[in-house]
Amino acid sequence: MSTSYGKNLNITVYGGSHDPHIGVIAKGMPKGFTFDREELLAFMKRRAPGQGVYSTKRREPDLPEFLSGIEGDSTLSGEELHAIIRNTNQRSADYDNLSFIPRPSHADFAARTKYGESVDLRGG
Repeated sequence: MSTSYGKNLNITVYGGSHDPHIGVIAKGMPKGFTFDREELLAFMKRRAPGQGVYSTKRREPDLPEFLSGIEGDSTLSGEELHAIIRNTNQRSADYDNLSFIPRPSHADFAARTKYGESVDLRGG
């Protein structure tokens, strides 16, 4: 499943928590723009799993891999930016018994209603 936003700057996010990776494709990014990689990693660490009593205990490095659109370490080339984060600790079988039972605090029911039987509910 993917979702796209924007016209001049177009961002597409795709993938799910039990896919091999999640990713982003950004078109229209300005050539020569630089970013601070350490600041990006610090920002991403804020949403990492396993940090609270009620969050999942899974541990994943959540390191972005830039497949295209980067010159050097942190300068945009002006081409399509494509980055992925590999899912390294998914256990899809843990959700087998929940395939038709909506979980509290998840969007299972809404997703099943909107997308039907083809929706992938693993991992929420």
